[in-house]
Amino acid sequence: MERVKKACTLTSLKDLGFTKRSLGHIEKKRFVEDLSLEDVVMMGRILAYGFELRPDFVKKAPKWRIELAVVLKNAGFVRPATDFSRYCHFGMLYLEIFGDSKASFITHVSDLSNEEYENFEVDEQIIDDAKLAIRLLLTEREFRILSDWYGLDGRYHPREEIELANRVSKGRATQYVEKALRKLKKHRADLPPIN
Repeated sequence: MERVKKACTLTSLKDLGFTKRSLGHIEKKRFVEDLSLEDVVMMGRILAYGFELRPDFVKKAPKWRIELAVVLKNAGFVRPATDFSRYCHFGMLYLEIFGDSKASFITHVSDLSNEEYENFEVDEQIIDDAKLAIRLLLTEREFRILSDWYGLDGRYHPREEIELANRVSKGRATQYVEKALRKLKKHRADLPPIN
């Protein structure tokens, strides 16, 4: 697995290639909120993860925030979407199935410190076992829709895309997800832990 760069290694934002305008916004935010460079890196990581999880947020975000996420990602300060976010997406699904009682795993990047984020290890076998267990409890269509809905492949899919890809009418994808969650809640004892 490729390691993410440590936030403490960043010595200057100017070295990363921001536009003057974005750099000005970031420096102003640092001054007003008394943020360290490590805080700025964590903010960029959260933004990068949020944009990857919900691409529609990019349309509403200020350009400097988008640039912060992209520049930090290109510089190696953001984890690849395939490992960490996939684990987080499973965490959100498990949170929905088990409720707060079994939510001892990470569900979002903002739950971690910079050090925890940089050293976080994802065991792909655990994720694959959970995915297989879920697949065995659901029909193929329910699994496909649930997987896209929660981004179990590591990428968020908008509801409209899910409906189009699975040839279901508007709102029907939501019904499939609700039905799948009822089945999974009923058989939660058959699901392996992911923490």
